[in-house]
Amino acid sequence: MAQGREMRDAQQPSVSAMAGWIQPRIDAGEIAPLPMPLLETLVLGPVVAVARRHLSGVRDVDLDEAARVLPERIWRSVGADGA
Repeated sequence: MAQGREMRDAQQPSVSAMAGWIQPRIDAGEIAPLPMPLLETLVLGPVVAVARRHLSGVRDVDLDEAARVLPERIWRSVGADGA
């Protein structure tokens, strides 16, 4: 639990920057109006998972393929309907 708090605190600056970028896009109807923690999970979750696998020595995901495939799939998870 203590490590979880440390990780959250370490991520806070980048999450705050992301929230600052996302909010105007929510207001413009480009991104679904979801709670920020859910948007954070949908956007960062796949990226963090791939990075964690790669950095831990598990090299079963091609990083170039992930860079090609993940952005569109992440966008589909957070884009407003019809976006």
